[in-house]
Amino acid sequence: MSDPVTPDPVMPDPVTPDPWPEPDQPGQPDQPGEPGTFPEPPIHPDEPPTDPIPSPIPVPPVPPAPDPVEPPSPATF
Repeated sequence: MSDPVTPDPVMPDPVTPDPWPEPDQPGQPDQPGEPGTFPEPPIHPDEPPTDPIPSPIPVPPVPPAPDPVEPPSPATF
């Protein structure tokens, strides 16, 4: 008589972390100084707004290439 075959126990799937964090619960505003939050800098109306795009640097014109020097012809040797 052979031993009865016991089925292998079913292994549960490993728990994968949720790639997206759960949204904040409604009614819970972010508190200032909370990790991961950056306070907006105060805007001073007296100062002109800074230009985020720097002005292009003027490029001087390229001088024309000099005329190539003609090699002396062999007849003038």
